[in-house]
Amino acid sequence: MFRILIIRSIWVMFSISIVSLIAPTGISQVMANEENIIAEVEENSEENVEVSESAIVPVEIYKYDISSVLVPTSYALALNPYELPIKTNDGNVSTSQIISHNYGIVNRSTRDKLITITLSIEDMNAGKIIFVDSSEEALKADEDIYAIYLTVVPSDSTGIKINGANIGKDTSAEALASVAMNKAEEKAVVLKEGENCISFKLARAIYEFGGNKEIELHLDKSKTEEYEPQLVDLAADNGGVTAFTFDGVMNPNADWGKLSKGVNVSVTYSYKNVVGDETIVNGTGAMIAN
Repeated sequence: MFRILIIRSIWVMFSISIVSLIAPTGISQVMANEENIIAEVEENSEENVEVSESAIVPVEIYKYDISSVLVPTSYALALNPYELPIKTNDGNVSTSQIISHNYGIVNRSTRDKLITITLSIEDMNAGKIIFVDSSEEALKADEDIYAIYLTVVPSDSTGIKINGANIGKDTSAEALASVAMNKAEEKAVVLKEGENCISFKLARAIYEFGGNKEIELHLDKSKTEEYEPQLVDLAADNGGVTAFTFDGVMNPNADWGKLSKGVNVSVTYSYKNVVGDETIVNGTGAMIAN
């Protein structure tokens, strides 16, 4: 190939030197022939390109989504307007006007969860009880007014315990009906008759596959079915647990004995995956602003 090109170049140069003495049009013809040859070489090169068949690569999503939130299965709440000494299940005696256990919530899910508690308050005395906005308003109410300042109080960030131990992955829902917590009293939410809400942001739990396996990138996609996620632990630093309780005061001057009934509190839990822009209120362990 190299030798042919050299000979051809000599011929072209020779033709130009002779033809130029005869007629200028001969030069154009020779150059045109040269361009045609180059074009043929380029065209032949394109014909030699081979294209393989397309390979379809299925790109799967390696995921697992376990939704598991533990909430209390029972509740203990009482109104104690005359501050009688009431023994609680932790062995202590309380004279508070609103006596309540502390209730825990645990996120055992694979995703961060936003848990909302809806508390529906109903007076069972045909509207005789008034739910006021402040403790002062209840304590200074006239004697003929059945005033209650009722709140739900979140736990602070110091942690939740049961019988002196931290809540763990094996804690039962039944055990969450009475936990130990420190109140974030300044962040209490006032409850009024009707629906009231309080929300918490809890971090996801820690899972592994088969206890100690790792996810591998296999050519055979069916091998991913061998993995079964197992709960290893709750989120670090108590990020996956929280608690709340009820508190408040009542008008001590009212004749509460004239009422035949108390109030009903309906508790409903709902939860969803965290979006990411929820901010925990300072001073609380997990409560977010509604």
